[in-house]
Amino acid sequence: MADNTSKQPDASSEQPQKSFRLLGFNGTYWMCNVIEMWERLAYNTLRPVAAIYVMQADEPGGLHLTAEHKGWIFLWWFVFQSLFPMVTGGIADRYGYRKTILFSVAVNMTG
Repeated sequence: MADNTSKQPDASSEQPQKSFRLLGFNGTYWMCNVIEMWERLAYNTLRPVAAIYVMQADEPGGLHLTAEHKGWIFLWWFVFQSLFPMVTGGIADRYGYRKTILFSVAVNMTG
């Protein structure tokens, strides 16, 4: 009697997938580090240049703002970049990331 079942390849005979590894870390780890590096470089380049741009009161095309305006801009920048994520992170932990993402997409679409 013939066996009609199809033969499944043995798991031990499969070749392991080759992935990029450097110093014991895979390619995903290094890609995340490169993305984070570019993000930090962009932020650390923008921070001093923004202050110079804001304070160009005598230049044509400048914003013509005062030091007080610059202080308020940097205050709100700090609030939304540093303090706001602490609060919203707690909300995301409480209600789950799916509900939080759904809410944030709805708010973005409204805007």
